[in-house]
Amino acid sequence: MLDATEYQIILSLYDNGNSIRKINELLGYSRNTIRKVLKEQSPHPFNTPQRKSILDDYKDYLQMRFEETDLSATKLYEEIIPMGYEGSVDRIRVFLKTLSKPKISKEENQEDNSTSFKFHILTKDMDCHIWMHSLLQGKIGINQLESTLPIDKNLLYILYSWVLKKRIKYRNRAMAILAHYRQFPKRAIARFLCIRPRRVRDYIQRFESGGIDALLSEQKRG
Repeated sequence: MLDATEYQIILSLYDNGNSIRKINELLGYSRNTIRKVLKEQSPHPFNTPQRKSILDDYKDYLQMRFEETDLSATKLYEEIIPMGYEGSVDRIRVFLKTLSKPKISKEENQEDNSTSFKFHILTKDMDCHIWMHSLLQGKIGINQLESTLPIDKNLLYILYSWVLKKRIKYRNRAMAILAHYRQFPKRAIARFLCIRPRRVRDYIQRFESGGIDALLSEQKRG
């Protein structure tokens, strides 16, 4: 079920002249879902279930780190302790067993290995880390982003939707752009996403030169 923010994003894109097909391409929602949103205009009210696990707030972050690195449960435990986690490492081990790593090409695997490094949270990068983690968890809303980031509203809605719903590689691109316009250092952004700073620079250059379409496209590696 889509929430109010997702309805707002779809309706805003449609009001700005984007077709159902274009919205499907940008956000990944099915055309039937988009048509339903356009017809209903707002989501049906529902009661949000209470969280039952102390790990729930950290699952998206753990899944992202698990899929992008080879860190153990103990290392991941050490990463989320500064973020407020108060549970045991055993909970993390159990959760990791439910996950499976995505298949990647040999070339991608070699690049990931070459960029592997220990994830140290430096004091001057803490604000960036906390902000990006809050964004990933959905704790920073679209209205807050509108008031703080100098990005066109239409583009901002698309990027925010990518953070919430897109696959990791697109989610990371959106997070890199949003964090850049929040004026965080490229090095700190790259550290959080566990990628090279030059890849962050590449995302920014593509977005600033070609917008969403350039950021969405795949570039051939030389």
